[in-house]
Formats: sequence, structure tokens, C-alpha cells
Amino acid sequence: MKEPEDHESKPSSPKQAGGDEGWLPPRLRDKLGDAKTGGGSDDEFDFMKKKSDPAGLIITLVIALTAVGGGWWFWNDAQTKAKDRAARAAFVADSLAAVAYADSIAAVARADSIAAVARADSIAFAKLPKWKRRQIWLQRAQAAGSDTVAANKALAAAAALASDEPMPMLEAGPYALDAGQFLFEDAATKKADELRASTNLEARVVSVGQGGSASFHVYLGRYNDALEAQKAAGDLLGRGLVQQAAVVASKK
Repeated sequence: MKEPEDHESKPSSPKQAGGDEGWLPPRLRDKLGDAKTGGGSDDEFDFMKKKSDPAGLIITLVIALTAVGGGWWFWNDAQTKAKDRAARAAFVADSLAAVAYADSIAAVARADSIAAVARADSIAFAKLPKWKRRQIWLQRAQAAGSDTVAANKALAAAAALASDEPMPMLEAGPYALDAGQFLFEDAATKKADELRASTNLEARVVSVGQGGSASFHVYLGRYNDALEAQKAAGDLLGRGLVQQAAVVASKK
């Protein structure tokens, strides 16, 4: 038996737009249409123009060149300053060397002059009589003060010249040792008491001069011979008991 034919019409499939391509979503269809026609949206075109704009590259190059130029300028400035400092240091060193050389030459000249004077003094000193040389050595011992080494050296030289030749005096004896000069009598009296106790010698205060020019001297000891007084002066000076001990004629 034949099945009855279905006379009901079946709904036909809707005809797709675009012929044989089938149905596509509207957005995809627009994209494909743009691709075929070579077109594109305005936003995409603007974006491409922005990407191809060289302004950014130029700005980057300018910044890079500025940085390189600034670095070179700072480096060159530092090198120039370093050279200037080195030149100034060299100039100062040369100046100091020149001054030192001049000072050295002057020192040598002074040393030669001093040596020449010393030789002349030595020759002249050797020609002096013994009593005069002995007197000079005793004066040096007195001037040495607290320098016992120099004082003892001078006293030894004076002792080596000791002889029977007396030291000439302007006045006849007796003699004493002038151990100090003071403006006021009470100060001289105090000093005399101190020296009397430390030296065990006779100590007295003698007024020398008149009126406003008068002064008070402390005389130590009493000696009939000038050479004896001179030796006593050297002994007191060498022991540091007195600061001065000039041999003077004393009638008092």
C-alpha cells in the first residue's frame, strides 16, 4: 500500500542574503565588506596616522643629544678646572723652590761671613795678653748665667790662662766683687744678707754716685790682689751663687 502523500507544504528555508555564502552576522558581514573594498573605519585610519607621526622620534633624539652635550660640557669643564689647579700648584711649587734656593744661598753667604768673622776674632783674641783673654773668658762665664755647661767651659779656659801676670786695674786695691746694683738701699741690703748667708763672704752695701744718679751696690769679699779677686769671681759664677761678679776697687 502506498502511504498517503503529505499534501501539507513544509516551510521552506529562508533564503540567505548574499547568495551562496550563507547567513552571517551583520558585524562580520561589515568587516568582510570593508576588507573587500579596502576601506576601514575613521578611528583605525587616525590610529595609523598617529603611529607614523615622526614628532615623538624627533623629541627623543633632541633629549638624547641634549643629555650627551650636557655630559660632555660638564666633563670638559672638570678637565679644564683640573688643568688650572695643576698649573697653579706647579707655579706655587716652583715659587717655593726658588725661595728655598735663594734662602739657601743667603744662608751659605751668612755662614761664610760668620766663619770669616770668627776666624778674624780668633786671630785677634790670640794676640791679646793673657790677663785680657782671662778677663774675657770670665765675662763669658758670667754672661752664661744658668747655662752651667757654657759657664764651666769659660771658667776652664780662664783657668788655663792663669799666670802670675796680674790683671791691671785703674785703681789700686783692695778689691771686691760687685754682685749687684739697686736703686733702693733696702733692696740692696736684703740682697747683701742673702749673699752673706750663701757665700760665707763679707757683704756690704756701698752707695755709688751722688744725688739722683746715686745707686746702691752689693760688694762681696775683700781682696788685696786683683788676680785673687778674679779667681773668686769665676768660682762664684761657676757655682751659680751670683749673677754678676765684677772686680772693682773698694776703699770701703
